[in-house]
Amino acid sequence: MEKKDGKSSSNLEVVGKNTHVIQFGQDEVDLIKQNKCEGATPVEFNLFLYDAQSRGLNPLRNEIYFVKRGGKATHQVGIDGFRKIAQSTGEYEGQTKTEFGSAQNGIPEYAEVGVYRRGFKEALYARAYFKEYAQSYNGKLGTMWAKMPHLMIAKCAESLALRKAFPAELAGLYTGDEMGEQASEKEIKASDYDVAVEVTESNTQCATRTQEKIFEDTMLEYGRVMRWMPLKITTAKSQVLSKLGVEKYEDLTEVQAEKLNSEIYKKLREKISSQKSNIERDVAEITDNK
Repeated sequence: MEKKDGKSSSNLEVVGKNTHVIQFGQDEVDLIKQNKCEGATPVEFNLFLYDAQSRGLNPLRNEIYFVKRGGKATHQVGIDGFRKIAQSTGEYEGQTKTEFGSAQNGIPEYAEVGVYRRGFKEALYARAYFKEYAQSYNGKLGTMWAKMPHLMIAKCAESLALRKAFPAELAGLYTGDEMGEQASEKEIKASDYDVAVEVTESNTQCATRTQEKIFEDTMLEYGRVMRWMPLKITTAKSQVLSKLGVEKYEDLTEVQAEKLNSEIYKKLREKISSQKSNIERDVAEITDNK
């Protein structure tokens, strides 16, 4: 497009009415490539980075994901990413209360929610049926679907409603909950600190704010001990949560959160103890050499 003053301009960065374009620094680009785009070719990575930037979504905050299956690359957006895109239009005016269908053995038949958009007379409703979205592994419901069935199906219904209300901005985008990309029955494993937490408890109460604060403080201290840069700490936290199959700490159960905090604290004490031992050994060697 040519402006009257002769200078060219481009609107390629604008997706729908979302003009909240973000730019990543080189350190962030490197972190995204190393930790969020496993198996991506250079072209696939550049397309993913462009998509994330143009939509105003940050992969390091788990707002958008690169997924590659059978050699085909796709981009998926977390529910927070959906909400962020809707909010960025300036036309998002909230939601109705989520309604659930009759439950059997604690499993709701469906979840239904409506989204309000400025200029529309009524909310745009969407209903998601549990049997159509719930993810199973070896004949058993996935961990999060078994522990938090209402939360998981509610997120699917919300994604559907948001996509219906904001088609230009969300067309072609799907969340991991909708596409079956939640992590399976694996333990949390983070190579940087070898954390492993079993997730087989039946307690479905969500993690508390106090537990989240302890997690944040412990990871911050761990990063200080490891001499990590702030972005490295942020990435490490995201890796721990994503490998458990959740986007945010609050999506963990209270029992999961307690175990996770305990394991990370244990690793922190081991690192501190190891460093202390190394210092004592060095001091002893210096003393012996005198």
